[in-house]
Amino acid sequence: MRSKSGSKAMAVFATLAIGLVLVPSVWAGSKEKVLYSFKGGTDGATPVGTLVTDAAGNFYGTTIYGGAHNAGTIFKLTRSAKGWKESVLHAFGATGDGSLPYGSITFDAKGTMYGTTETGGIVTGGCGPYGCGTVFKLTPTSGGRWNETVLHRFDWNAGDGANPVDGVIFDHDGNLYGTTISGGTGACNGNCGTVFRLSPAKNGPWKEQLLYSFVGGNDGANPYAGLVFDTAGSLYGTTSQGGIYGYGTVFGLTSSGGEWVEAVLYSFRGYPNDGEGANSALVLDKAGSLYGTTELGGDHCGPYGCGTVFKLLQGSNGDWSESVLYSFSGDADDRYPVGGLIFHGKGDLYGATSGSLKVQAGTVFELIPASGGNWSEHALHAFKFGKNGEGSKRGTQPSGGIVTKAGNLYGVTSLGGDSGCDGGNGCGVVFEITP
Repeated sequence: MRSKSGSKAMAVFATLAIGLVLVPSVWAGSKEKVLYSFKGGTDGATPVGTLVTDAAGNFYGTTIYGGAHNAGTIFKLTRSAKGWKESVLHAFGATGDGSLPYGSITFDAKGTMYGTTETGGIVTGGCGPYGCGTVFKLTPTSGGRWNETVLHRFDWNAGDGANPVDGVIFDHDGNLYGTTISGGTGACNGNCGTVFRLSPAKNGPWKEQLLYSFVGGNDGANPYAGLVFDTAGSLYGTTSQGGIYGYGTVFGLTSSGGEWVEAVLYSFRGYPNDGEGANSALVLDKAGSLYGTTELGGDHCGPYGCGTVFKLLQGSNGDWSESVLYSFSGDADDRYPVGGLIFHGKGDLYGATSGSLKVQAGTVFELIPASGGNWSEHALHAFKFGKNGEGSKRGTQPSGGIVTKAGNLYGVTSLGGDSGCDGGNGCGVVFEITP
């Protein structure tokens, strides 16, 4: 990602021109409801990951602070006759445990959940006193309790990855895949990040393998986002920095003869005509095209941009071309998309923006494909600040992706909610939006 004094990028890959239709008004009929306001104590504080639902309609998520050790929690929201009830399934920060679970969790077929923590685990070494992060699982037991097992503790000193900040995904054989923003064996002193795999053993610990270590050059650096599989078993992800212009990449990893080969599909060119700083996971459509967001870049809000929504299409010759579907303007459509995208209906895309501290409080938005390759943007809901720029009771600044259930939209904000938390800023909420 460019620094504050970064220079304008030169274009190399042709960006396809896509017409944009800006519809800045918020949908008058949309309604927001706060399902839960975090109090900042043992219940958790500052939710950041995208929510996950189960078949019974419960929601699961993570907070990076709060809990018994103030190192984050895994929480569950259950609907009751009196509203939604929150319960903490695990509080991080005990000896040898992880801390700061930024990413969302993943369930297996048996109802066991898996995730990562950015820090914690090994308490000595190159990551300082708190450790380099972990991969964990939570197994349901009798009486509604959950038992945590640390599957892997990252060790920067051993050439391992360090500091995962997104969740993990499964393949068909039960292996887990993820990214770390630091560590690895690349030629950048272990600071450019990795892609890793964890494989289960019948009678022993899970085994980790580094599939790729970024070297910090044209291949990219610092993958904040998680991964996605295509139908052929190839992996796709993004890096927030590196690439030809230093503004991040979209990359693919393909298994060949037991080895994984990385290819850069696209290098972002940055403001003013392209995005920069891709920090959220990709999503694929049925044709295999990739969609995602960049936190910065685009046509507006110079000199760094307010962020973009983009698409990558693979041609018949195997090369990938990028289209900027939408550039956020920093006006009613807000700025700085977070948490990735999801498809809904007939190809609509839903997402969220985080806004700018004490300037804009974030939105939930919809992008609708129109004739002639145009896309229209609708702000379904605009969050607000409270008095003196503090968090609003109804939530301020979304911090994860959006999920849909029964026609409604759900997500989390990192601020707002209970005014008695964090000096009036609030410790975040879980919200529901009815379009």
